[in-house]
Amino acid sequence: MTNIIDYTATEARTKLFDILNSVYFGENEVRIIRNKKPMVRIIKEVSNLEKNKDPFKLCGLLSINEAKNMEKEIEKLKNLPERNRE
Repeated sequence: MTNIIDYTATEARTKLFDILNSVYFGENEVRIIRNKKPMVRIIKEVSNLEKNKDPFKLCGLLSINEAKNMEKEIEKLKNLPERNRE
């Protein structure tokens, strides 16, 4: 879950590297406030490589062979005819 942390523009200027680290290494988003109004939001950039990876492979829950076997089984299931649902 992403946490949104608010900083005033002055705080953000003095704590810039701490803010960048908390966004990049943590699960935080930062909102910069000026004159009691949101100005900008800092979020972590997710590369295309991370977006396209299978979540099980990405977090290391399955070995590569297990993931490949699971993908094959899913493809088999997709090719089965649908049951009549009444």
